[in-house]
Amino acid sequence: MDKVGEELTRTTVLSTQYLRTSVECISSSMSAMVPQEIFDLCIDWLEASQESSLPTLKTCTLICSSWLPRARYHIFRRLSVDFRFRFRETLPELINQLRIEIFANPSIVPYVRVLSLQLQYSLGHQTGSESPYEILSDIPFTHLQQLHINFACSLLTKDYPWRLSRLLRLLKNNPYLEHLSLRNFAIDAPSMHELLRTLATYSSCMKTLALDDIRSFRWSKTENAWPPPPRPISLERLLVFDGPDFDLMSFVFRHGFFDWNALKTLALVGSFNEAGVKALVESECGRNTSFLTLDLRNLRSENLLEAILGNFTQLHKLQLLPPSVDNHGILSYTLEQLGRQPSFEQLASLYISNPILVFPLDTQLVELTKAMPSLRHVSFNFGSWLQENAIDPADMKTRLPLTGRTGVLDSQPDVDTLI
Repeated sequence: MDKVGEELTRTTVLSTQYLRTSVECISSSMSAMVPQEIFDLCIDWLEASQESSLPTLKTCTLICSSWLPRARYHIFRRLSVDFRFRFRETLPELINQLRIEIFANPSIVPYVRVLSLQLQYSLGHQTGSESPYEILSDIPFTHLQQLHINFACSLLTKDYPWRLSRLLRLLKNNPYLEHLSLRNFAIDAPSMHELLRTLATYSSCMKTLALDDIRSFRWSKTENAWPPPPRPISLERLLVFDGPDFDLMSFVFRHGFFDWNALKTLALVGSFNEAGVKALVESECGRNTSFLTLDLRNLRSENLLEAILGNFTQLHKLQLLPPSVDNHGILSYTLEQLGRQPSFEQLASLYISNPILVFPLDTQLVELTKAMPSLRHVSFNFGSWLQENAIDPADMKTRLPLTGRTGVLDSQPDVDTLI
């Protein structure tokens, strides 16, 4: 009986070795017959064609060694770190775990291309002086293409220089960065100048910049003495969203950080005072811009609005964010300007966010579509206003009788997402 068992064991071992050798030979012969680029394209297609492709990509890592790098690239390409969730570990333990298991892992670090950081955290998890901002100095990635950081109301000012310096070091280490989104923080003028100057110096591939929910920004009397950027940033998309009565808009347009000839998409949301309008007009921004989002809530002067629209002569899509109570008639005047100026004849899509102001303007919108031969789409974001006022969405076409050329009137925006 023992001899029979030994023979079976020996046969099993030999069969396993033969099978492994056969698989390796098949893989080698396949690689010899089919170029590796074809396999890489198949793995790329697999990642792009399936919403939940992670299990399949993990299986690809086990097929053969030549499939491993491409499969790992897609598995670890996106990394999101969010401290808002409740964990059993304390905050220092979580940060230390990130350092050991991710930042020091050679199987992960080379493949990360998109990094999202949510630095807001629960005070119940904090023990000691360590905070989520500590990880900014430990991030080892050098080939990031997208970086998204929510600073959770942090102060990136001269009073906290170590926070800004860690962010700048991260930007300097990633020269291939194409998309940068920084939101929910307060910053002073010298720090903003240093941030944009760093981007102009080290981020030559930058295409998209979003400065979202910026607070407490004030101009500085020493701005004229600051050195200019070495070269302008050739952005394609720019989002600027600051709080009320701040000066970020005028700062962005005043210091020559951007090559406005390359800008295709621009969103200006928040405070937009007279100084900001003047800086925009003088910068000649908008000549090649095709998609504009304009906040009308702080534009109380018809002259300011006319000055802004005069810069944008190549628009195809326009989003207007009017005030909830338009005592100055700024939306009505905007529509008049659109229909009057020949430069807007190629406008194809118009989106208005406030339906309360739309209904008295139905006749004007009809005239607007007649004045713009290229206008194909008019859209309104009604939100909860329809329900609150007991209005049937099916009645929209009778309340707003647009010409048949624009098709069905939408109650939701049908424009591309900005970022």
